[in-house]
Amino acid sequence: MVRNHVVTNVCQGVFDFSNGEACILSTVRNLSDPLTAEHLHEQADEVITPDSAVEPTIDESTACLAHEIRNSLASIKGVADAFLQRGQLSCQEREWMEAVRREVLKIDTRMREMPNVSHSRRFNIKPCSLSEIVNGVVLLAACQVNSINEDTARKVSIRFIDETTEPLILHIDPARIEDAILNLILNAIESIDKNGRVTVCLRCVSKSLTGDGEALIEVSDTGSGISPEIRQRIFEPHFTTKQKGTGLGLAAVRRTAAAHCGRLSFNTRIGRGSRFVLALPLRTLIKSSMRIRH
Repeated sequence: MVRNHVVTNVCQGVFDFSNGEACILSTVRNLSDPLTAEHLHEQADEVITPDSAVEPTIDESTACLAHEIRNSLASIKGVADAFLQRGQLSCQEREWMEAVRREVLKIDTRMREMPNVSHSRRFNIKPCSLSEIVNGVVLLAACQVNSINEDTARKVSIRFIDETTEPLILHIDPARIEDAILNLILNAIESIDKNGRVTVCLRCVSKSLTGDGEALIEVSDTGSGISPEIRQRIFEPHFTTKQKGTGLGLAAVRRTAAAHCGRLSFNTRIGRGSRFVLALPLRTLIKSSMRIRH
């Protein structure tokens, strides 16, 4: 029999804070329940033979991978929470930690969807401040830019220009819109070979014929531009010119725009850069027949 009060340590780390104090973050599994401990003990003694081994299905493998990733995310979120609970953080540091926590929760949500990868994704629609969403994405992208500048000889800058005069509250799926904007910004950053600038601008326009308004999220760069021979294909799924690219970013942005009754357009000049515009109607209504599929 396996004795009571058995505790297995899964992971542990020591994190130093700026004031010299340390915090030990540890994840443990309590096996004090004799039935649970005995069950795990029996599992450890099982021998898998070639005859008894069963190749996992794609769905099972996906579910296992999602589970493992979510375990790691829980540890990252725990670290972010530990920092946020302390009062010594500067405003900038608190913004960074809150951004990390939001992104972890977003990834965790996506991981929960992975076992149902064959099903359509549903939207989580709610009223959101578009200015806050864009500003938060630019903050995350700025951290990426700083990392790139430190690791390479490039010198890239990013700035956000908010030309709106009042809060823009749209009924949208914030996670999908955040992903769409981030995709456009990261593409803009990657288009800059050496030194350059990425500008994100939020503004409103009115359609003269209908009188309806649109919110425009413009992402401009001073990169190399898009060559004429591939401009017709940049929205095709899996089409990419990058060594490690998937070719899914712009296709996903266009699907998100269409699902929000919006549109995605671009213009580009070789050697001068590109500008992508994500337009969302101010009265955003999700198409009832539209569901984003993986």
